[in-house]
Amino acid sequence: MQKNTAAQARYWIPEGCVTAEGLRADVRSIARRGFGAIELVAVDFFGTPMSDDARWGTARYYEAVRVVLDEASRLGLAVDIANGPGWPISVPQIEDADDPAAHYELTYGVSEVEAESTAALVLPIRRSVRDEGTPRLVAACAYRVAGDKLLDEASYVDLFPYVAGDTIGWAPKTGTGSWAIFAFWGQPACHKVLDRFYVVDHLSRAGAEASVAWWEHELLPALGGQAAHLRSFFCDSLEYSVSMEWTRGFADTFEARHGYSVLAYLPVVGEPLTFPKNDVPGYAFADANLTRVVHHDYLDTCSWLYVHEHLGTLCEGARHLGKTVRYQVAYNKPFCEEDAAAAVDIPENESLQRPTLDNLRVMAGAAHLTRKPCYSFEAAAEFGHGYGQTQEDMMWWVKRAVIAGCNAQVFHGASYCGDGVEGVGWPGWEAWNRFCSNNWNRTLSERSLSDMHAAIARLNDLRRERAIVDLAFYREAYLNDGHGGDGDHLVRDGSLLNAHGYTYEFLAPGLLAHANATVRDGRLDPDGSAYKALVIAEQQGMTRSGIGRVIELAREGLPVFVVGTEQLVPLNHADLDNLTAWDGARRLLLSLSHVVDSYEVLLEELGSCGIGPDARYHDDHVLSAHIRRGEEDLYLLYNGNRTGADELRKIRKDTIMPAILGGETFSKAELDVELSGRGKPFLYDLASGAVYALVGEATACGVRLHIPLDGDQMVVVGLRGDVGSLPSRSLAEGHAVMLDGWSLRLLQLQPSDDPCDFLAGGFVEVASVEGLQSPCAFDEVGSCPEAFAGYGEYRCRFGLAELPREAALRLPAWSDAIELNVNGCHVPVVAGLGHGLGHEVDVRSALKVGENDVIIRVCTNLSNTFDKDANQRYGLFGSVWVVAR
Repeated sequence: MQKNTAAQARYWIPEGCVTAEGLRADVRSIARRGFGAIELVAVDFFGTPMSDDARWGTARYYEAVRVVLDEASRLGLAVDIANGPGWPISVPQIEDADDPAAHYELTYGVSEVEAESTAALVLPIRRSVRDEGTPRLVAACAYRVAGDKLLDEASYVDLFPYVAGDTIGWAPKTGTGSWAIFAFWGQPACHKVLDRFYVVDHLSRAGAEASVAWWEHELLPALGGQAAHLRSFFCDSLEYSVSMEWTRGFADTFEARHGYSVLAYLPVVGEPLTFPKNDVPGYAFADANLTRVVHHDYLDTCSWLYVHEHLGTLCEGARHLGKTVRYQVAYNKPFCEEDAAAAVDIPENESLQRPTLDNLRVMAGAAHLTRKPCYSFEAAAEFGHGYGQTQEDMMWWVKRAVIAGCNAQVFHGASYCGDGVEGVGWPGWEAWNRFCSNNWNRTLSERSLSDMHAAIARLNDLRRERAIVDLAFYREAYLNDGHGGDGDHLVRDGSLLNAHGYTYEFLAPGLLAHANATVRDGRLDPDGSAYKALVIAEQQGMTRSGIGRVIELAREGLPVFVVGTEQLVPLNHADLDNLTAWDGARRLLLSLSHVVDSYEVLLEELGSCGIGPDARYHDDHVLSAHIRRGEEDLYLLYNGNRTGADELRKIRKDTIMPAILGGETFSKAELDVELSGRGKPFLYDLASGAVYALVGEATACGVRLHIPLDGDQMVVVGLRGDVGSLPSRSLAEGHAVMLDGWSLRLLQLQPSDDPCDFLAGGFVEVASVEGLQSPCAFDEVGSCPEAFAGYGEYRCRFGLAELPREAALRLPAWSDAIELNVNGCHVPVVAGLGHGLGHEVDVRSALKVGENDVIIRVCTNLSNTFDKDANQRYGLFGSVWVVAR
């Protein structure tokens, strides 16, 4: 299959309750809208009426998959399939909760007793009691209470030998105060998908092998010859439910990795900041160092099991079958996200409630260092905004992800049309009941969405070239909950580095052990991202092995910067036991590093060492990315906005889509930037694919440019050896003439009787107005119906005595989808990807001497039709100008 970088559509179907005609119509609709691939997911969130023979995993379901594969392959679309119905991963072969492949957990009970009590001790009651499966007591212990949720670590008593049934044949010595009595059980978690299929154990090889066995022995054989067209197995969010992370044999693996038993320390381990939320004891030892190191070792074991036993087994099985694994790895759970991203064929991140840039950067280093061609992103999912997202909204999510390193998108999502589903009316069956995001196969303009996807594909093409990154941040952590805004999430510098042009990613110790993590000429990974320095900041501690690897890199010539020495404390139990050796390594590291006490001083020290960003500027909102394509240096420059957080580190809604639409979050920028590289500057128009020569000022390192940027605008500029054959483009202000004498026709969408085509009812003219000085919004036309859904067609004619050397149309803001036609020529327009202050579109090749005809069609979405409180405004919101240079 040829390389395809167009975005993917998540296509939800109601299990097997579909028709071949409906599926083929949907696939054709998805293709016409410019998507390059389909991700097939069977769901039934809201009780779709269906017979048992139409459920997931039946013959009817597999026939549906074959139809999708057949139609997609005919149209050149790739297809991935979810690894089970919905998510998380489940398989039909697990028929019993006690199956070793079924998901497992740790639960506990605790009680407090006084030493003077004469009552017999009984095992505390389990906090989580499941309806199925066999619980097994794995540990029982007692600690003297030293304070609120605080334990005296020296008082530990192993109660396991004293347990007989539900009683404990032990009592604390009198006069020793209060004691906490703990009991811990391993048990099946009994989480089922669609209330039918057991979730696999995500920490064991047995769980992964059960999934691979389903692929090999059921799924692919059921697909027959169409199985060849299947590209990847997709694994969605880690939203499995457990009390605490655990698996059969966990304690043995822990001891093998760390040299001691975890059982005595269970009251102080467990991560509560997961989704779904775990139920952990939440105690600590009076010795905070001991609490920290045993908790680290527990998380290290969880992560190792997930990465090696689960992810490694899945990917090995997929390769054996000629497929790949795309996986939303780690971030809901206490695992090392960087190691997990490196372990799978295609790592995927998502935006849902996690819009911070650091949240996306955390996988980018793994993708780049290990040379993964694809780093995917579940794009534009929003709760409570069904049918209400605009293309401007969609592109906000895409641009932020791309600037952070993503180079593939899966839009959330597209729903089955509804043909053959009982009780479904227009516009069709809805996987999320209008609760989440949009059905992107139900846009009123196929052409506009196709233009947007063509631009995204060009952006992805660029992003799949070699990424050059200024800095690597060392990160030895096991949780990324996504909380915080830009500048206060993982790197809490108030976006100081971003504002001065620096780019950065995260590298975990596992990545620093990769074969590509070498140093040459002061650069880490010199043939890849070529990081100029390693920064150690925001750590809860470091292991001696991690310190040792950084020392090796520093001795090889990599500059290392340490922001604050308070973070340099032992992180695992072995180092706490051998504190002298650990401290010797710490001292050596500091002697080889630049030690600073704040990010402000870090910025100064980087400059003093001659370590500047490849894109030099100072702007609080502009972000950059550097790409090397052959001999060319290209830069993405994005005038976005900083997401903010409240006092609980939750994202403020007024800094993310869609709340920021129409607000004052975005600001224009007059950017003075110096770009590193050799050659002459050029501008790459993502909307059209055209390339233009620019005029810039040569510097010792590259070129200096002045680039005006509208709010939320992204441009691509670059340096190449020869631009003489390119048409020129000036970014300076030109001679602008406002176009007047506009007409506007409003055409309303009619409901369709064809369940396979929601647009089959067509459009009927419901209002028109002539003689407008400037285009107006639809709701300013007095005869515009309430809850209007359809499109407005603006038309204007203007004359030209001669053709200017450069000519553009400067468009005002608009909503939602736009199609531009000049003298019968379609000119692609994509929100946020124009250039110049205001959205300028090059129309020079479409103009002619004499009278010129401009038609601008603006299409609504379906928000106002189905949500009486939506009140979205549509149309063009201002004047249109012809700009000549």
